[in-house]
Amino acid sequence: MKRICVSACLLGVPCRWRGDSRPCEEALRLAASGWEVVPFCPEEAAGLGCPRPPIRLVRCAEGIRARRVAGDGDDTDALRAACGAFADGLARSGGADAFLLKSRSPSCGLAAPLHDPDGREIGAAPGVWAALARARFPGARFLDESAAGSLPEERQAGSAPEARKASTSLREGTDGAAPGRVTAIAAAAEARRSASSSEAPRETAAR
Repeated sequence: MKRICVSACLLGVPCRWRGDSRPCEEALRLAASGWEVVPFCPEEAAGLGCPRPPIRLVRCAEGIRARRVAGDGDDTDALRAACGAFADGLARSGGADAFLLKSRSPSCGLAAPLHDPDGREIGAAPGVWAALARARFPGARFLDESAAGSLPEERQAGSAPEARKASTSLREGTDGAAPGRVTAIAAAAEARRSASSSEAPRETAAR
């Protein structure tokens, strides 16, 4: 069975900076047709929260950094640490044959918008996770959601209705045929958001 690491938002996990997702039918098809799917959201893994302030890639004197769109926040080091730890674990467990990454994302994008320090778009560069993953797994195939349909199915048995059932289970976050890890990461993301929401009033009151 081939293994693919997928940006979690493409599997319907609500982990983007707005708290939403970007479900990709082709990503769901892969999960339902025999690929071993490993979801990953670099920004959630880095503890940036969800929802969270948006970030963008900025070329500055120190190189390309992942900086907050508003204010002076810089999340580069946190992202690199989280991505490095995830890559270590992925390598120990056998690596991945392919990476399906969210386009234009400052963490996952293969060619994300690149800005100057004043916020003007000046080109494109790989996101933090995309750059690290390419360096760590040079033999893997890298693509974004626009090319997901080019990956072959790995299913050796079963039927189209079974694949559709699994795909529906992923979208709805149910059990059934959905891979357990996809369901688990969605549940974990929701738990983190619930915890953050419940703690916010107490922190405000304490101040």
